[in-house]
Amino acid sequence: MFSNRNTKIIIFMVFILTLSMSLTFYEVLCSLEYSQKTGFFYFTDTPLCNAIGWYADFCKYFTIILIIVILDISTIWRVRSINRKILTSVDMQSTERTSTREINFLKQTISQGFIFALELVSYFILPAHLSNKWAIFFSTSFAWVSVHALDGIIIMIFNPEFKKYLFSCGQVHTHSVTHPSFTQTQGQERLSSSKF
Repeated sequence: MFSNRNTKIIIFMVFILTLSMSLTFYEVLCSLEYSQKTGFFYFTDTPLCNAIGWYADFCKYFTIILIIVILDISTIWRVRSINRKILTSVDMQSTERTSTREINFLKQTISQGFIFALELVSYFILPAHLSNKWAIFFSTSFAWVSVHALDGIIIMIFNPEFKKYLFSCGQVHTHSVTHPSFTQTQGQERLSSSKF
């Protein structure tokens, strides 16, 4: 089922479905309007547009976030149970490294899910209860931008190898081991081929 051809067809179908739904919902049925008073974009105030904003935006994205967190937690749980079964054939240091990586991934997933869920609540629920222009700005536009910035920061916090790569300006580090029987030329050839 998941051959290259089928995957491309599925991606294309999802793209067409999403594009057609977005155009229908946000261009034909409900348009976004800008309020000078609050500095906020909002849907046309009709029962249909309110339903689309609530269900097609808030509920859909909140559900997707929950599903991703649940799938990630269940995947880590499954991997850990498999690792326990093969623990006897792996040394303790490798097991600890893998365990730390799994725990960091779990922390990253939960943190990202939490900030995205918090942003959805801030964006869709808080503005209805606020009247101050700046409070609305910070609970909507600023929250939207902040969640995407925090997403990158969370990735750097929980992935030390990514942080190390990023702060080394993307330079590739080389490691070489030479044996006394190598000549100088062989050692240099070995060095140039050992980049990773």
